[in-house]
Amino acid sequence: MELFIQRTTRINRRILADQKIVITHGDVIHSATLINCSEKGMYVKSGTSFPLDTILEIMIPVKDEALKVTVKVVRSFKTADYEGMGVKLLNESLEYIDFLIDLYFGFVNFKTPYIKCS
Repeated sequence: MELFIQRTTRINRRILADQKIVITHGDVIHSATLINCSEKGMYVKSGTSFPLDTILEIMIPVKDEALKVTVKVVRSFKTADYEGMGVKLLNESLEYIDFLIDLYFGFVNFKTPYIKCS
C-alpha cells in the first residue's frame, strides 16, 4: 500500500491514516475519519459539514491518550453520499510531529474512540 499520496501541487506530503477520530465544535461531539494528514493539515471524512473558517478541535486516539489538535476548515466537500473537509492546523506541536513520524513508520497504536453522539 502506498503510504504517501503524491500530487505535484502539494506543499506537504500526505500520510494515509484511515483512523476514527472525534471532532468537537463547541459542546457538540462528532465522529469522523481521518483520511490523511501532513505537517500543515488533514483531510477528514465526516457526516457533518462545517462552513469555511470554522475552528474545530480534533482528538486523535493514540496509545493510551488523545492527541488534541486545533484546526480551521479551509475546504469543504459535500456530495449525495460523501462529506469531507480539508483542515489547516492552527498550532503545530511536537506531539503532532511525533504522531506523523510514528504514523509514517507504522509505530502508531491507534485506539478506537468511544463516542456517544446524540
